[in-house]
Amino acid sequence: MKRRAPAIGWRFIAALAIGWLVLWLVALRDPERVFTAYLAAWLLLLAIPLGSLCLLMIHALTGGERGRELRRHCTDAVRCLPLSLLLSLPLMCGAPWLFGWAQAAHRDDWPVHYLNLPFFYLRCAACFACWLMLARGAVRRAGRDAWTGYAAGGLILMLLSTSIGAVDWIMSRVAGWHSTALGATLFASQLLTALAFAVWRHLRDATQAGLAPRRQDMANLLLVAALGWGYLAFMDYLTAWISDLPADNAWYLPRLRTDWRWLGATLAVVPLSCILPLLARAVKQSVTPLRWIAGLLFVTQAFYDLWLVLPDVHRGGPAWSWREPLAWLCATGPAICAWIPGKTRRVDTDARAMDAAT
Repeated sequence: MKRRAPAIGWRFIAALAIGWLVLWLVALRDPERVFTAYLAAWLLLLAIPLGSLCLLMIHALTGGERGRELRRHCTDAVRCLPLSLLLSLPLMCGAPWLFGWAQAAHRDDWPVHYLNLPFFYLRCAACFACWLMLARGAVRRAGRDAWTGYAAGGLILMLLSTSIGAVDWIMSRVAGWHSTALGATLFASQLLTALAFAVWRHLRDATQAGLAPRRQDMANLLLVAALGWGYLAFMDYLTAWISDLPADNAWYLPRLRTDWRWLGATLAVVPLSCILPLLARAVKQSVTPLRWIAGLLFVTQAFYDLWLVLPDVHRGGPAWSWREPLAWLCATGPAICAWIPGKTRRVDTDARAMDAAT
């Protein structure tokens, strides 16, 4: 008996209605600030299902027992993709305040043939349709062994669509700035976010069920994902620092010449403090340290999403108020209400037997 997709219950509908009402009431006074904070939260919520979708397709290409252990958690996350996309509606409505190119007073600073609201909505619809199509196909094929062709093509489409989304939602917020590595860096960030989330859940469930998870494999996966994201993020910064162009400085100077540099230092130190223990055999064999490392890596990616968008509004440094946490609550509250009561059921009998055996 196959499990069903998560149902949208009354808790989610009530939380969604209340959250969006509060969001718009708060946005009446400072819409750019509120929608930017909401964007950072939405990027994190979107990274979990999109990264899980890529993990399923990567496992279809590589195989291995380690992917089978995480398959159930990745499939659960992918089934929540429609809910994550639904939470983008406030951002669509708030696009005129969220993006400078959508405002008539600043249109001369952007290429209007590409950055205009009708074309922006069309690109978002195309990317969302692509992700939903790939998610539907991946969930149907997740228990099979021969879908390498679909997975290979799907990963290419995911990288292309993620790059388009990175340009539209992040890069276009800074006039003149461009980065050829941003799409790949965001793709690696989504993989690390989803992997850390899946590993944390798997280790927790395996411990509660008295099973013995493949701890060393989980540690190696986290190590590779963290190194990949860290390398891309650092090289993006290094090339911009070497070139020292005005367009690149418009992105980096608010992050390095103000108090935002402490957030940047956190993004450098915390992943490094997670990577070094993953090299030790004793840590790889222990469940508790691995759960802490997976949780820290997940929190780091939440900080990375803040780093991507908030300094573009607070260019003089962090200026926290109650609006940012409230916007995050409006974004994450409905998702939590949908996730907890609407968790998908266990896999079919054969898959459950396989999980117990591993």
